[in-house]
Parts: sequence; structure tokens; C-alpha cells
Amino acid sequence: MEEILSLPIHGMDGSPLTNTFFRQKEGTDELAIFFPGRGYTCAMPVLYYPTRLMIARGADALTIEYNASRAPGFDQLDMEERLRLLGNDARNAFEVAMAQRDYQRVVLFGKSLGSLVLAWLLVHEAELLHATYVWLTPLVRVPFLREAVRRTKPRSLFIAGDADPLFDASAMQDLMKHGDFHLLVLSNANHSLEVEGDLDATLKGMALILHTLDEFLQKG
Repeated sequence: MEEILSLPIHGMDGSPLTNTFFRQKEGTDELAIFFPGRGYTCAMPVLYYPTRLMIARGADALTIEYNASRAPGFDQLDMEERLRLLGNDARNAFEVAMAQRDYQRVVLFGKSLGSLVLAWLLVHEAELLHATYVWLTPLVRVPFLREAVRRTKPRSLFIAGDADPLFDASAMQDLMKHGDFHLLVLSNANHSLEVEGDLDATLKGMALILHTLDEFLQKG
């Protein structure tokens, strides 16, 4: 069983960053951190079930919400400034989480907007170059993400749906040539990795995500 806590994390604006920390009662050397999308929280399926999987595997797990994206005028900022604000929220979360134990393995999950946060951390946090990355519906059309991944080549699993309007098959296939990268593309799945109008297919897709993720983590 795990304890459920809130860690003393603050955002760039100095106010507390909403978070949930699942701490194993027994010792662990593995930490998972989950960075959500814009409007897609860590309580939603694509992040909730991987969180449960990591806890079942014996890891501590941290889920967060961003302060920066709720700030007035956030959407009017250019991409670089938005990423700076979100990235600093993420950096603060990472630093506080890492202080909880002597972790030897870190697994980072980013959903949609969270995938850009992962890319920002790759560029700005040398300590995270050797972490494992799970990119959920990654925004591969954004040059910053592609360039960060190509340059740093972190061990990565990419998961996307081919019915996601933000999915770019060509950009994804090109990216796969540049490192120890693994890819799962779900047929007919949208940006929430759901098959619209087909609950059975959606649930089978989620089961495949968890199976693929578990196999990926066991091999790394």
C-alpha cells in the first residue's frame, strides 16, 4: 500500500503547486512524475492508469497541475515564454520529488502539452538526460520537441493515436530513426487515445498501452 501526500512544491508565481504524491510504504529507488496536458488532468485515463501501473510496480509517483497555464494572459505569450513558465513549474516539482528518497531511476510521463514540458526538461536539466521518457500524444509537429529529442536521445516510448488531428505520422517516423525510441500507434484513437463511439475498442487500447508500457519498462 502507498501513502497519499501533497508535497511542498511552489510554482513560478510562488503559490503552491497542486500535486499528489504516492509514496510507497516500503523503500523504493524508482520515481515516476506525470505532467498533464492542457485540460487533460492526471485524473483522466491516459495518465491515471499509467500512474496506477507505476505504483503497482513499486515506484513512488508524483502527479501535478500547472500554475503557469492558469495565469492571466498565458495563452497570449509566445511559445518560448509559455514553455519557460511551465518548465519552471516542472523543475520545481522534480527537485522536491527527488529530495524524498535516493532514487536511482526516474520515469517521466508527458501528455500533449506535457510532452513539451518533457522536451524543456531535456534541454535545461542535465540530471534528467538519463531518465526514461514516456510521450503520450506528443506534439511532434513542434520543432522544439523534435530538436530536443534528436539532440539528447533519451530512452523513450511514444504513444499516439492515428485519428488524433495533432498526430503527424511522417514527423514521428523521422524521429524514430534518431535513438533508442519505441512507438505504439493506436488505430482510430483520437487525442484522448479514445476510439470515438467504440468503448470496447477504447478499453482494449488502454489495455495495450499498459501492456506495452510494462514491457518497455521491464527491458530498460
